[in-house]
Amino acid sequence: MKKLLTTLLLLCLMMTAAMAQGNCPYCNGTGKVVKNVMVSRYGAADYKVKCPTCGAITLKSTGHSHIHCSHCGGTGRRGNSSSNSYSSRNRDKVTYDPDSPEGMLARSIAYDIKYGLPYTDEEDAITKSLIKSDPTLAKNWIKYRNIMNDGTVYFNRNMALCSYRHDTVQSIDAVKNSHDQELAKIAPLLQLPSDLYAIFQQLYNKYQSAYTEYRNVTGQMQGMRNLQEQIDNYRLMRNMFY
Repeated sequence: MKKLLTTLLLLCLMMTAAMAQGNCPYCNGTGKVVKNVMVSRYGAADYKVKCPTCGAITLKSTGHSHIHCSHCGGTGRRGNSSSNSYSSRNRDKVTYDPDSPEGMLARSIAYDIKYGLPYTDEEDAITKSLIKSDPTLAKNWIKYRNIMNDGTVYFNRNMALCSYRHDTVQSIDAVKNSHDQELAKIAPLLQLPSDLYAIFQQLYNKYQSAYTEYRNVTGQMQGMRNLQEQIDNYRLMRNMFY
């Protein structure tokens, strides 16, 4: 009888150890859990997307993502002290691919906020109201606005990267003319309400200011480069004939 009880006790201990080393109940052994990282669309229309990992259909704005399980550290197993240590170091670590559509969208939003024309709450509310009352006008306005934003991002970002060291006034004017031509195609279709027109004037002034500032600095640097080139040529000629 004593031998039987000992055997049963050993079996219980083995089962307990096996259960402790089983699948993580939080991620069902997959090592990952779903997390929604909400992303503002800044007035742009929302749309449905299919997750390549689980096949779920969600709205783009929900930011549906798969992250490492914080309870098992992404191992899918439980009762592992090393995995718990890993978990504490990598809690809520989102898998990120910079070349994925999500990664490119994230960079685009970051550039808009840092260098471009980010939406204010007031403009966002006006745009959403316009989408309901006049979808065609709203679509043209968003398209017009995106062109101004792209130009502003280009000029401000190049200024921040000190691209004026090698850029030229001619290339900057070409970029500006290209954007202006696209704006001119849409301008006749815009009959903006007064509140949105006031915002348009502010945004257009920022677009023009970004262009003017980058062009002026580039012009100065280009003049200095031309002067240095003339000095170098003079020294070269002098060394050749004297």
